[in-house]
Amino acid sequence: MIPKRSRWKRWSLPTKVGYVSSIFGILGFIIGVFSSTIIGLEEYFAKVTLNSLSIQKAQYDYTFTTEKYNGFERDIQKIFYLKIKYPFFKNDFLEYINNELKNNVLNSLDENLIMYNSDYEIGIVSSHLLSIKMTQYTFYYPALNGNNSVWAINIDPLHHRDFDFFDVFDAKRNALEEIKEIIKNKSECGFFDNFNKASFIPRFFIKNNSIEFIFSEYEVTPGMCGNVIVKIEYDELINYFRYDGPLGVLISASRSWNADYHWYKAISKTMNSK
Repeated sequence: MIPKRSRWKRWSLPTKVGYVSSIFGILGFIIGVFSSTIIGLEEYFAKVTLNSLSIQKAQYDYTFTTEKYNGFERDIQKIFYLKIKYPFFKNDFLEYINNELKNNVLNSLDENLIMYNSDYEIGIVSSHLLSIKMTQYTFYYPALNGNNSVWAINIDPLHHRDFDFFDVFDAKRNALEEIKEIIKNKSECGFFDNFNKASFIPRFFIKNNSIEFIFSEYEVTPGMCGNVIVKIEYDELINYFRYDGPLGVLISASRSWNADYHWYKAISKTMNSK
């Protein structure tokens, strides 16, 4: 393949240029194949690793300087935060999410905290979709009322994405306005006027067969309602899912709901979740 020096000297300039170009072309092809193979292997191993995701509770032992505050007995449940566990490879995205989960709890702790409790629910755990919901109640002295809050994460661990409303729902199908109407019809609590504004985007929590739309106390509803959680089954939302979104696998060509084509046969299989 490599010509001898005497032969190289006999070649014309166009022949030499053609030969060198061919060599660079072959090298480029080899490098391209090698690079794509490496990228493919990295994604494969990342996916295999992320199929072993788990959610764990980490207890946080916060010590208050006094048992009481201004004469008020503290009513503090065990303080914990959630941690996404994954083996082997470092994942900066999941570390960022873990820090957010931890800081959301730790930032609530203060010496004037009188009452505290929290709870959580795990929705989906897979390499392509992970969803968690947390609720929290805090009461600080000298406030007249405590504060209820609810929030959720819906992420793609493999591709380092955080799903927002329009990643899941199709704006071209007027999803925002029509889903808000469904939410209002299903809720027993009234909504403030700001709920109807186009700038207000509902937060949500993806579950196996439904989506919960979540609103913290006073966010868009009267305080007497506390946290408002409106559960809507997939069959009522199927017309609003994006084909290229995380729930697009549920959509048939006719956009009709097929009971046999549900989560465990579609999403779980596609995402290779545990």
